[in-house]
Amino acid sequence: MKASLSFRTLCALAVCGFPVFLGTACALLATHGPLPTHAEIRAAFDPLDANHDGTISRSEWRAKSEMLFAALDKNHDRFVDRAEMGANQMLREAFPEADAKGDGRLSQAEFIRLREIIFRAADIDRDDKISFVEYELLVLLRRTGWRDRNEDGRIEMSELSEALAQAFPLIDTNLDGVLQGEECAFLAPAHREAMDPEKTGRITLRQFINGYRFLLGADQVNRNIVPRAVPLSPEILRQSL
Repeated sequence: MKASLSFRTLCALAVCGFPVFLGTACALLATHGPLPTHAEIRAAFDPLDANHDGTISRSEWRAKSEMLFAALDKNHDRFVDRAEMGANQMLREAFPEADAKGDGRLSQAEFIRLREIIFRAADIDRDDKISFVEYELLVLLRRTGWRDRNEDGRIEMSELSEALAQAFPLIDTNLDGVLQGEECAFLAPAHREAMDPEKTGRITLRQFINGYRFLLGADQVNRNIVPRAVPLSPEILRQSL
């Protein structure tokens, strides 16, 4: 199975990370329509983070993938077919590419392999964990897409900047060039602060990209924070004359 499966296919299986969310989180993260809110994204993320350390490790991801497969395999034949997918549109959307053998069903190995490819793509900083900011980006790019230019199955930082630039006008529903109000509802409060440190309530495209770069550790300094000039005291001014 190639690592360059379409990103929407990957995310269709990524966001359905825990059985209880098959009918909730997956429905929330549909390709069309508004993005889910931060609270809804957090509600899908937290069950995946079994040890509550704020990240999803590879072992946690694998364990939840196996639980998800078991939940879907209703007749316990160790395969998942279209009927067992039910009405879940995103899983049905992923099925053709996931069905490598073309036999109309997914083995556990095929299913787990897909989930491993998703983990690799989502782990942008390559620390073998998915942080909440990486998960938030996974949700965002599920809707807006991502072009894997070098076909390595990873979201490179240059690819992310391009993807965010592509996503921005789709999130900016009133097309005024800034994100504000409900357009920012999917962002975690800390992520919004990194993008809008002055708390203006408005996020430009440049701030959007800079904020995510800083949050992912690509930039050591948040470029959205402009150093303020320190006023000189009268004594220092006199000495400089």
